[in-house]
Amino acid sequence: MRIFIKYDQSGQILSVWKLDQLPEGEDQPFSNLADGESVVEVPDEGAIQKLELMQIHEGYRVDPKKKKLVKQSG
Repeated sequence: MRIFIKYDQSGQILSVWKLDQLPEGEDQPFSNLADGESVVEVPDEGAIQKLELMQIHEGYRVDPKKKKLVKQSG
């Protein structure tokens, strides 16, 4: 299962998609990205893969510099 996360320039998660495969010729599932928005794919390993989409959305953020998902503190 592939997980893609759309996030803004501060690292706030805007949308999360889980899917088996992308349409041919696509490298990510989000068709329209606004200025300052980016997409990161979560590695296909570890506990993140077992989480529900809302758990990812509410419990994590993206480190924009490292382009990696990180657990929110607090």
